[in-house]
Amino acid sequence: MTDSIIYSVFSLFLGIAFGFGLHRLWQRRESSPADQSLQELESSEKKEAESPPDTKGAALYALANDMRDFYQSTAHPKDMLQSQDFLRGVEMLTQPVYSDEELLDYYAGENPLIACMALEALNRRSETVQWTDQLLSHLDECYLWPMHFAFRLLERAEKPVIGAVLAKAQDWWEDERLFVKIMNTFMKERIERGETPSLKDQLEQIDDEKASILDNLLKKLDTEIVKPLIEELKQKSHTQLDAAYLNTVGTLWEPKAYDDLLWEHPHFLELLEHLQRSLFEKPARSVIVVGESGVGKTALIRALEQRLQARGWRIFEASATDVLAGQIYIGELEERLQKLVKQLEQSRSVVWFAPNFHELFYAGRYKYNPVGILEKILPFIESGTLRMIGETYPVAYDALLRDTRRIETAFEKVTMLPLHDKETLELAYQWAAHQEKLHGESIRIEHDTITEAWHLARQFLGDKATPGNLLNFLKSTQKTLFLDGKPRQITTDSLYATLSHLTGLPRSILDDREGLDLSGLERLFQHRVMGQPEAIECLVERVAMIKAGLTDPTRPYGVFLFAGPTGTGKTEMAKTLAEFMFGSPERMIRLDMSEFKTYEAEKRIVGGTERDDNTSSLISLIRKQPFSVILLDEFEKAHPNIWDLFLQVFDDGRLTDRYGNTADFRHSIIILTSNLGATLPTGAGIGFNPIASNFSMKAVEQAITETFLPEFINRLDRVVVFRPLSRSIMRTILYKELNNTLHRRGLRNREWAVEWENSAIEFLLEKGFTAALGARPLKRAIERYLLSPLAMTIVKHQLPEGDQFLFVRGDSTQIQVEFIDPDAHLAENAPPQGNATETSAILTAPPIKSLVFDAQGHREEVERLEQAYETLMTSVESDAWRQKKQSGLQQMSSKEFWMRPERYDVLSSVEFMDRIEAGLQTAGSLLHRLIGTETHLRTVFPKDLICRVAEQIYLLQEAYRTHDEGLSRDAFLLLEIAPTSDASVETLREFAAQLQAMYLNWAQKRRMHVQVLQEFTHHELEQTQCLIAVSGFGAYAILASETGLHVWEMPGESKAFVRHHVRVRVTPQPVMPLRENEPQLAQAKRAFANTEQSVSVVVRRYRNVPSPLVRDSVHHWRTGRLDRVFSGDFDVMT
Repeated sequence: MTDSIIYSVFSLFLGIAFGFGLHRLWQRRESSPADQSLQELESSEKKEAESPPDTKGAALYALANDMRDFYQSTAHPKDMLQSQDFLRGVEMLTQPVYSDEELLDYYAGENPLIACMALEALNRRSETVQWTDQLLSHLDECYLWPMHFAFRLLERAEKPVIGAVLAKAQDWWEDERLFVKIMNTFMKERIERGETPSLKDQLEQIDDEKASILDNLLKKLDTEIVKPLIEELKQKSHTQLDAAYLNTVGTLWEPKAYDDLLWEHPHFLELLEHLQRSLFEKPARSVIVVGESGVGKTALIRALEQRLQARGWRIFEASATDVLAGQIYIGELEERLQKLVKQLEQSRSVVWFAPNFHELFYAGRYKYNPVGILEKILPFIESGTLRMIGETYPVAYDALLRDTRRIETAFEKVTMLPLHDKETLELAYQWAAHQEKLHGESIRIEHDTITEAWHLARQFLGDKATPGNLLNFLKSTQKTLFLDGKPRQITTDSLYATLSHLTGLPRSILDDREGLDLSGLERLFQHRVMGQPEAIECLVERVAMIKAGLTDPTRPYGVFLFAGPTGTGKTEMAKTLAEFMFGSPERMIRLDMSEFKTYEAEKRIVGGTERDDNTSSLISLIRKQPFSVILLDEFEKAHPNIWDLFLQVFDDGRLTDRYGNTADFRHSIIILTSNLGATLPTGAGIGFNPIASNFSMKAVEQAITETFLPEFINRLDRVVVFRPLSRSIMRTILYKELNNTLHRRGLRNREWAVEWENSAIEFLLEKGFTAALGARPLKRAIERYLLSPLAMTIVKHQLPEGDQFLFVRGDSTQIQVEFIDPDAHLAENAPPQGNATETSAILTAPPIKSLVFDAQGHREEVERLEQAYETLMTSVESDAWRQKKQSGLQQMSSKEFWMRPERYDVLSSVEFMDRIEAGLQTAGSLLHRLIGTETHLRTVFPKDLICRVAEQIYLLQEAYRTHDEGLSRDAFLLLEIAPTSDASVETLREFAAQLQAMYLNWAQKRRMHVQVLQEFTHHELEQTQCLIAVSGFGAYAILASETGLHVWEMPGESKAFVRHHVRVRVTPQPVMPLRENEPQLAQAKRAFANTEQSVSVVVRRYRNVPSPLVRDSVHHWRTGRLDRVFSGDFDVMT
């Protein structure tokens, strides 16, 4: 049932389609050129009605409009001559008022009726036809009625026109019986007038499409008349080249004289004779020219082309890539090859030249068709129908023979060997003499210059064989000198300039007369990659060897393995090397070797079996640009067979793809990277955690030895272990990135200065550096935590006016950006200024921390800040400070250091000194803004800015005291509540919570990093604890005095106070990093368990009733500002 329904539907659809086709065919048959002329007439009349003609032509167009019905009713163009109106129009146009050019314009116009009148007027105006070319030029655009009158004119043409008319053939001519009749009449008339029909003068302009149209038309015309024309067209199809088509596939060489003396050498003349004999002596054979790149294969074939011209032969050049271009669907390639072979048949006197001939064997293959282009055309080559010259390399030719032995019988092999040194130089001297003869003595090239060019070509252009490397080098240099149209002499300097352009190598590397600033190169690497002195030393030494020409010429310039944790600068080091050596970081080719875990991925290195696989393969990239840095990232993740593939690259500097194309790696620098043995533990705690101290160079070296075979390691020039980034290096990198950020357009064009508080730097360090990723997340952290909120502020236009600057600070959760205007609201709040007596009392003034709590904006406060800052700077710039820091850095530079137990203390000390120095720079910058510039010294000072500067200097004082007295830097803070079932337990808990909040508020105000490791519990009968980790400038030094009892006093029933106490203990955070998988809470508990402390002393008493009061027994101060104490200002009370 279903099948019958489908059949019925299909039959109905087929019937509709057939009926529609018949209808279209009938429409075409009924729509004669006369009908088309009528449509054109109607269209032209409509246009003329909209835009009336000039006065002279008004009567003509009116007459044509009156003839519309008659024109439509005519069955033959000659019927027009029976119309009195038509003849009247002809008479009008015959008048002298109309020139011949105007009548020809009417003929080419859009009104066919007036075109007929104009042509008949021209016919009656003169007995000779002077406008043959103009008539022919519009014949292919003409309708049948005007065409009849054009033929009446052309019948009297003085030169042959039958071929020219037929060359204008349109596809509708053959279907129009009236046209066939008119054309036969026209040709008979021309023959009676003595013309012999011929297409000889038109054959070269007739392409295959036009030839097909013309062939169909000739078969409809009088057989006796067109028989010679058919023969000419047939002969043309067998002998004449379709140059237009061939140039769409490849390049049809135009006859040209080449200014090249290569073939004048006896060796090349002999090869040239061999080529010519093979192609033209019977039996003729196709030829394969085999030789290395640069031996002169293409030059030899161009020399052959000069001889082919004398025989009337031409060369068509097309590679496998050219033949495949644009072929998408199955069957398209076969169709193109059939047409191409037909065009290149021997009878057409053309030879196919195929560069990289071996690629034809592989091109065109795909999964379901293992036959390539070469195998498809080989029968035509073997039969002699197609003559070909192939060009290939020895390795590729040998590989081709292994795949198909038919090549040996189908082709004659011509081998070209490189010339010897003496012959190469002699040929270069001949070339130089010839150039002098062509351009004059002003471009004479001295023999010493040619000899220098030869040495440079051998050293740096060794990927090309002789004599091509030397001759091409000289030609490139000459071409550069001739760019301005004024020939100049080739000198040694111009040779170096050209070589630098060709290779990308800087002049300082190429020119032996110039020195190389190794110190400057070292500084460049140090600026780009920090904390890796061994890697920098390795690359600087290698560059020096390349400069001196002491590298092994049979191997790459260098093969290095960079091992170490991720994010430590391995890739950046390779980019910097590429930029210095070859002029751009784009000259680094990077392969992610984790994508080569299976051996099938090797096609990305040597190329696949399909052409698309080869364009981005490593071999293809190196063949295009052999002077490159190759970065094999995470090499250990590749398949072991991929490792073996690179052995020959490391050893011989060469690699061959599947097609036999050889890539030369001898001018490249290969850098492998690996993370073997360099995995660092995660879970870093708050504060400084020297993850670098857990790193073991021996573990990395052992992992490399265990992973790679000895023969692989022996092919490496050097294994360089990158160390984890220390905190000080991280800080330097961060400052560099922040400086780059400030040069972005959105900030560069704004009149803002930026001041970084140390807390912001520490926050970004925590977010932007990890043990697992190194410095990689840094830019993301800057964008997320700094630039995003800043962008929101900028976009919302929430910007103050005046001499504002950005003050950037951080806490444990975010970056805070404040716009500060030092001059805002000063006039109305200007405090009274001090005098000399007040200034002299600075030495007896309260400590700097008092200004954090309550600055008044007095000049003497600013002077106190200046004095404190200068004191700190003097200490930090002292010899003792520098010697201690240098001693730590020297210890870190030794390999043994990383195995010593005391490395943690050294790393921590050096990092802390760096932080203090960086903090002083920020404080100094803020202090400078507070004081004002030389042209704008302040007389009044903003209180809030004094407080900010005072806070920074106060924390730096505590940090310096920490370092100077050898105190611990970071702290664990423990708050304890004794178990109780007393009814006042809620009050005790509230007090404990207030103390916890006080310390958290303090940490946030002082920009400390703080983390609550354990919260209070609420079990009445158990001791409950709160454990907090704090790190930052002076964290332990400030908190250490908090150890003891903190007492909350409340009025009792009698006059006595009821007291509740919370025990506070403070202990240093260990410098050693966390144990593997150990939470920081366990480290904190262990630290307190190992510390004996007395907590019997009362540190501070707090009360709120009858009036707020805080009494500090350690620092001996008392205040009624209980709110300020609980808000975190307990450390700045005086």
